[in-house]
Amino acid sequence: MKKSLKIIIIAIIVIAFTLSFTTPIFGGGQGKEGKPAEKATGGVGYVALGLQRYAEFNAFELPATSSLDWNIGGTWVFDFDLFGAGSYPHDAMLYQTGTVITGHGGHVAGTVPYIFEWDITSASITGINVVFTMDYTFGVDAVGTTMTMIGTINPADGTMTGTWEDNYQGAVRAGSWSSTSGAAMQIVTVGCDGKGMFKYSDVNGDWYYADVKYVNVDGTDAYFAGLVTSASQASWVGKWVSVAVHDGGEPAYLVDAVWGTFTDMNTAKLNVANKVKPDGEFAITSGNLQVHTYD
Repeated sequence: MKKSLKIIIIAIIVIAFTLSFTTPIFGGGQGKEGKPAEKATGGVGYVALGLQRYAEFNAFELPATSSLDWNIGGTWVFDFDLFGAGSYPHDAMLYQTGTVITGHGGHVAGTVPYIFEWDITSASITGINVVFTMDYTFGVDAVGTTMTMIGTINPADGTMTGTWEDNYQGAVRAGSWSSTSGAAMQIVTVGCDGKGMFKYSDVNGDWYYADVKYVNVDGTDAYFAGLVTSASQASWVGKWVSVAVHDGGEPAYLVDAVWGTFTDMNTAKLNVANKVKPDGEFAITSGNLQVHTYD
């Protein structure tokens, strides 16, 4: 009986020991479609601007998708075409808080006081689609005119184009419009969520730790970003670091690479979501890094 009990205890210990090495780190550990979390791990040395530097990291992608939205707040010039009969540039000052948009504007652009002025009475932005309704508040025979603008944002450069319609002096007018100044800014409301850490150090004795918040693994590349929480330089604390790594195989110093830079939170998240490699590329001089995917 004692021998059987001993065998059972040994079996339990073996199972527990095995599970301790197979259970994914960062509780849950499940990534895309219930698979283990895709990740990037490593400890490497590299040279940048003539200085020997080191990076240690583990970045785990969590099951989340990116939501890319737009902010159109700022100063614009909208050029209105009236049935091909000429262009009428208007200044537009737009203000956006979340999805709430207000603003005002006037013609002639760049000339104050304006000949005509209007205030936005309602506006909406859904993805790259925008709709404005504005009432003219000043100008000969213009007061009482309501105009509606429908348009889209060009993701490549943040410009906007569309069509417009109003009821000037009781008659329906229509045409096209385009922005000639100003640009919409892409923002991330939900990033590629992740967990982990990034540690930087160099031969001068400087260092910092970053708490990884966003991770995006794609094949042999991984993109992640984190908030610097402690550092040898007080001015680094509170900055965001944007990092990308490439796993080219073995040996690492011949084929692996790392990119990295300080930036702001929104740019860091956009880099991760859009798979953008920041400053670099820095060739690996020592150590190794690995990108793990589970397709």
